[in-house]
Amino acid sequence: MALILNSCKDGEFRRYQGPRTKSDFINFISEQEWKSVEPVSSWLGPSSFLMSSMSALFQLSMWIRQCHTYFTENLGIPNWGSYAIFAFVTLFSGLLLGLIMVFLADCVCPSKKQRPYQHPHQRKLLESAQHSKKKSEGLEGVNLDGGRDRGDPCYPVPPPNPVRQRVAKPESEAEQS
Repeated sequence: MALILNSCKDGEFRRYQGPRTKSDFINFISEQEWKSVEPVSSWLGPSSFLMSSMSALFQLSMWIRQCHTYFTENLGIPNWGSYAIFAFVTLFSGLLLGLIMVFLADCVCPSKKQRPYQHPHQRKLLESAQHSKKKSEGLEGVNLDGGRDRGDPCYPVPPPNPVRQRVAKPESEAEQS
């Protein structure tokens, strides 16, 4: 495994890519050859968020290793038992984080409220009641809600609902069966 040698001066990191001897590296610094090397970009620098996150993941893996050692040596749990514990903890934490993400997404971007579903029979009754009311008042070509009549070619007919919905029986019919 080759080591990656960096030089740091005033918060700028430069990667040393010369020979891997002590004298060459000392010459690289003392003769200021590092000025000719372009600095590492800020998002790849050791103090960046990306590298700090990588460091946190490495520390987490070391903590998991210590827990595994504690489970197997001090508590006497077999290796497969320790792995099963970590699998369940991983699964549970993933479910919990997913639930939190869905909750936050629903809070930030709530779904659109839809008009409640009307049974076709109820819809026909409502339309026939509106139609008879219009006839009695002499408002043949106008809806009561201010729009045009659905029979009018200028009024766009809404497309049928693409989602199949199950029709619930009224309570009186459900009690009889």
